[in-house]
Amino acid sequence: MTTPQPPGPHDQEQSLDALLDAVVRQEHVVTTHMAVIEGWLGLLEDGVLPDSQGCRGARVVRERTEALRGDLTTLLRMVKDWTRHTDLPQS
Repeated sequence: MTTPQPPGPHDQEQSLDALLDAVVRQEHVVTTHMAVIEGWLGLLEDGVLPDSQGCRGARVVRERTEALRGDLTTLLRMVKDWTRHTDLPQS
């Protein structure tokens, strides 16, 4: 039975590349959520929507906010997990 070896510099570099790719993907998802939320909030604030659309707008904002929370939590968890397996200082 062999003892697990800590990741070497090459492994950490590949791991960092994978993390950065995931962060870029999550950044796009977060940016999309924010754009949708801001768009609907702008329409709601301007009062240009009929009541039926206002209810839909509120629902979309609520759903996107929940999705945004989940995506940000996932992103932060990925970064936190990655830092646990590297030589980076942890707070």
